[in-house]
Amino acid sequence: MEYGVVPKIWKVDYDFLISNYLDKSLWKKSWNLFAYKEHIFTLSLASIDLTDDSIGFRIKKNGELSESVWFYTRNENIKFLKRKINGAIFHLIEEYEENEIRCTNGYEKLESEQKEARKIYKQEAINYLDEEKINDDEIRQLYINHYVDKRDNYCIKKQQYVDYYKYNLYHEVYVEFCKATNDESRLHTVERNYHGGKCKTEMEI
Repeated sequence: MEYGVVPKIWKVDYDFLISNYLDKSLWKKSWNLFAYKEHIFTLSLASIDLTDDSIGFRIKKNGELSESVWFYTRNENIKFLKRKINGAIFHLIEEYEENEIRCTNGYEKLESEQKEARKIYKQEAINYLDEEKINDDEIRQLYINHYVDKRDNYCIKKQQYVDYYKYNLYHEVYVEFCKATNDESRLHTVERNYHGGKCKTEMEI
């Protein structure tokens, strides 16, 4: 289901949920929180812990990615719970975006380069061990692993690639959510890191 270009945010009666969390019928339900285009976020009751009077909520994006939020009834209020839930939605957008960035041609190219580089580093290590006539299998494997891992800087390159495009691939979703929830702080973070797309590496999906 797609809600269109106008973001929609629902008001959830958290007081009712917290007051009636032992009602079994509520545990079979879910409530819409925020939707924009094909991005839909829902909330459901997930668990309770009577030892500290806490209620666990599960926030899902399109029924797949999820994040848990705990509400401690003894020392937290509804306003604080809403902040936690909004934070969970924001984090789910981040997680979804990062997964999508890792599916781009640019990222896959880095992974391919990494595999080839590690083959070269492994052979270099083997050549050294052979020259030094080191035949113990355990020592050889330890040295090869250490040498390859030390030379391989592609994990850093891949993370830099993800960081560069973060808040850009789904920039519009971040902006609409932050505006809908009046979250100026997160909106500032998004806008500060927005550069408009393909100005560093080709990012074909």
